[in-house]
Amino acid sequence: MSERFYTSLEITLGTMELRGPEAHHLAVVSRIAPGSMIALFSGDGREFSAEVLEAKKNRVLLDVKSVAEVCREPKVKLTIYASIPKAQRCDFLIEKLTEIGVFRFVPLDCEYSVVRAKQINTDKLRRSVIEASKQCLRNRFMEISEPITFAESLQNIDETELNLFANLEENPSGKIDRGLLDKVNIWIGPEGGFSPAEVKLALEKGLKIICVGKTILRVETAAVVLAGLAIQSSLG
Repeated sequence: MSERFYTSLEITLGTMELRGPEAHHLAVVSRIAPGSMIALFSGDGREFSAEVLEAKKNRVLLDVKSVAEVCREPKVKLTIYASIPKAQRCDFLIEKLTEIGVFRFVPLDCEYSVVRAKQINTDKLRRSVIEASKQCLRNRFMEISEPITFAESLQNIDETELNLFANLEENPSGKIDRGLLDKVNIWIGPEGGFSPAEVKLALEKGLKIICVGKTILRVETAAVVLAGLAIQSSLG
């Protein structure tokens, strides 16, 4: 497989020039030489094949030869609403959700959240999505929404979608089969859990309670486990 590179530029067939950090990464960091074939993507679902014509420190000239819609997305569009963990654990969370194929991630500001909405850098989260997408061959980026409160996340619930609420203390809603539903939403709270008021609101809104075991999972662990189950199989 050709080496794979991301560019923020619009990619078109024919001659294309890269400058600045993107050119430096390709020519200096990756040491791609003229005559090499590479794969380009920009996160819109397409993948391009290009030949390197010239590779200098601050300028790379490419001949973009072909384009294809290469879909590596799961059939289900999964949205994860989750409280953000700190530092490297947040990086792990975004990286793994991108690899799994989550459609959208929504940072939640919950009553017991350690990282509050004003502390969340969504641009940094989007950069993490790009880096993870390079590695996992995903051509369409996981969407990163702006942070919202737990109450705001429940304002426009679509009852035709499967809406799941991860909570340790409540009795689960029994076996839940995703069936033919192509849109699933999962809410995951901070390590302190959802507050009693948040649990009450979730139940009033008709969210189905799910639980993964009897131990308390870190946010990133719960998110990865539940995302994998939702995409690959049924939840029970």
